[in-house]
Amino acid sequence: MKIFNKMNGLKRIFTIGVSCGIILNVFAPAFVVRADSQSTQTAQETSIATDSLASQKESDLNSTVEEARIWIPNETVRQAINKALKRTIDINTYSPTKSELASIKGDFRLDFKDPVDSLEGIQYLTGISSLYTTNTKILNEEELSKIGELTQLTYLSMGNSNLTSIAFVKNLTNLTGMVLPNNAVRDVSFSHDFYYSNNRK
Repeated sequence: MKIFNKMNGLKRIFTIGVSCGIILNVFAPAFVVRADSQSTQTAQETSIATDSLASQKESDLNSTVEEARIWIPNETVRQAINKALKRTIDINTYSPTKSELASIKGDFRLDFKDPVDSLEGIQYLTGISSLYTTNTKILNEEELSKIGELTQLTYLSMGNSNLTSIAFVKNLTNLTGMVLPNNAVRDVSFSHDFYYSNNRK
């Protein structure tokens, strides 16, 4: 009888062990699959976060480059530009960005009272079509060459500016009108070419 009871006990233990083994065999792959799924999801989230961070850094860099300020040393040029940008409150101190300078359209006028030491900033006015200046009185070819960078200009007027040469306008091929009163231009070759060009109106 005792032997029979022991056999029954062993049989029950064996049955429980087999059942546990079956349960483990059934559910263990699910645990593994779930762990693998979580690992894949974590990797994807990490990848997305990394890409997002890289994109943000690139955006910040582009923003930093785009928002670089241009200091305009000459007060008359600075005030004229800021007036065109409607910066009336800080017209004497505001330093615009290149994109702001390029946003100025149409006619642009500079009326100087004193001899000009710098035209810095004017070369970025790539949206204007006409430039009017009076009393510029610049003898520095480097400064005058900044006007020569405005290749989109169709009209240029520079009166009373002590100009002895207009070589700086040789690249302004879109000019249809040019007025240079009260100057002392010695080299008139370009003026002659312009006078007989197809662009002249």
